[in-house]
Amino acid sequence: MDRRALDRFRRNRGAVVGLWLVLAIVVFSFVVPLFLPHDPLVPDFEHGRGAFGTPGAPSRLHWLGTDTVFRDVLARLCHGGRLSLEVAFVATLISLVLGTAVGVLAGYFKGTRVRLDALSDGSALGLAALALCGLAAGSRTLPVRALGLAAWLIAGAALLRIVFIAEGLVRRRAAALLDYLDGAFAVAVVALLARKRLAALAELRTVAVVLGVGVALALLRFSSKRESALLFPRIDVDDAAMRAVDVLLAFPFLLLIMALSAAIDRTSEATIFLVLGLTAWTSAARIVRSKALQIRELEFITASRALGQSTLGILWRHVLPNVAGVTIVIATNSVAAMIVAEAALSFLGLSLPPPAASWGRMLDEGRTYYAMAPWLLYAPGLVILFAVLGFNLLGEGLRDAFDPRDAR
Repeated sequence: MDRRALDRFRRNRGAVVGLWLVLAIVVFSFVVPLFLPHDPLVPDFEHGRGAFGTPGAPSRLHWLGTDTVFRDVLARLCHGGRLSLEVAFVATLISLVLGTAVGVLAGYFKGTRVRLDALSDGSALGLAALALCGLAAGSRTLPVRALGLAAWLIAGAALLRIVFIAEGLVRRRAAALLDYLDGAFAVAVVALLARKRLAALAELRTVAVVLGVGVALALLRFSSKRESALLFPRIDVDDAAMRAVDVLLAFPFLLLIMALSAAIDRTSEATIFLVLGLTAWTSAARIVRSKALQIRELEFITASRALGQSTLGILWRHVLPNVAGVTIVIATNSVAAMIVAEAALSFLGLSLPPPAASWGRMLDEGRTYYAMAPWLLYAPGLVILFAVLGFNLLGEGLRDAFDPRDAR
């Protein structure tokens, strides 16, 4: 961080408070459990029970009392914080990498036009590779289920492609039909691999035969390149990427991750990472794109192009370092959003199954005894509040520190 930016950050009291809150939450989640005598998963029936079998009130032995099955609330808060922070950091990393990549490419290559069929063929090829990975891992694993969703998404692009093909077939000779068969076949194979559970050897042989036919069609396609170039329009890379972002942003974030989590039979930390990370990159992509659009018009980018520097070198040495400040701010705000999202999933029973400790599940378990044991609601609620408040204040402070308009 630049010294002037660091000075602006130090003078921002809200940012300093946010930094101390974040450090306190991290220490509370990762360091405090090392010194606690209680196991978050083991009930204390001897000292943790209250009158008439109710949760135990706060005492010298259990500082924040016990929960509905007499487990130490403080220990569960610490371990729940570890889960929330791990999910938030990893999911933020996934969404930030994906959003930064899409935003930088969309902003830098705005105005660059590629053929529509090239995009659809590339998508179909990627889905086919995922299908093979899913078959190798087993038909009930997450890759195959994710592949099924991707196959339905690519079907929309295939329909658009078929419209252009149909128009071209009216005006062009029958050789253009090979191009149509190529694209339609790729989508059909992907859908077959995604939706069918290929367990029988006969089905595998059938898929092998179909793949062979597809390779033959792909080879024949090269004979009609000229017709394909006339049939398919060129689209802007930036327009294609941003329209995809707009479609994803049309779905409410929390509802989307709840639907995806509910569709997965067995939830693990890895699935939570992927569900949250792969649904939260769109906002980062839009912000990074706007920054990349500004950077690519600067003089040092033009000078780098004039000196013959490669596009990859310009992106790596000039564009990415200049969007780093924006991505740091996005990351801090994203962590707060991920904490809330993970708590919402846990509250609805869509996160890790019991007896794993989670702040959202602790809120859900405490609803029954909110009148006689209010600490079961106050403790996780306040921890979530301080964690989200700390990361939001830190993000606001970093945004003001990196903003050149505030420089003096």
